[in-house]
Amino acid sequence: MSVKSIKNLTVYFRGVSSTSVDLVPTSITDANPPVVTVVDTTGATDGDVVVMTNTGITLLDGKAFLIQSLTGTTFELIRVDMSGNTDSLGGSPMATVWPQAGYVVVAAAELTIQPPSVNTIPIGTFTDPEATLPGTPTLGTVTVDGYMDTASTSYAQMIDMGNDGGNFAMKCEFPFSQGALVGELAFAGVTWNIPNASEGGAVGVQIQGTQAVSLSHAFA
Repeated sequence: MSVKSIKNLTVYFRGVSSTSVDLVPTSITDANPPVVTVVDTTGATDGDVVVMTNTGITLLDGKAFLIQSLTGTTFELIRVDMSGNTDSLGGSPMATVWPQAGYVVVAAAELTIQPPSVNTIPIGTFTDPEATLPGTPTLGTVTVDGYMDTASTSYAQMIDMGNDGGNFAMKCEFPFSQGALVGELAFAGVTWNIPNASEGGAVGVQIQGTQAVSLSHAFA
């Protein structure tokens, strides 16, 4: 099953030349939303994508969120409820923030999301010919179809991102204050649709990749 949207969306990817702001949490409250305390939040802003790792907290590890209510030493994680959390903060937690100033912008016409799945391995026997075992998990995929301004710095960076590959933080903003999808995409390919000079029009782009960090929906 896939999820597809044909609404007019804006998709942001961290640029190939972007530098992360790496923050070390010293405490994370069991609240809704949780408050993350660090030594200094310099370089981060409200609305940035943050990927949490090695926190020892199941609700957070390996997932992407949006930052809100930023102060000099704290920030909140949008749309996260940790009021029932029983996990303790680990010894080497990391909050990797990707500042919006380095984002590449795509005016998206269509966003297609294929969720993760697990195939099955048949192990049928005489007594149970339909028996199976779980196979290898398949990562969810994302395809973004849209347009880019060839005069923008985003266009040049997207060419490099398509050539070099890699994992890129992603934020897809929905219209009408419906929040955003956030995650991290491992680029599998970038295809360009460049019109003939006589035709004119915008340059089309299709970005395909797998979810290196699963997408989550965040409301501001």
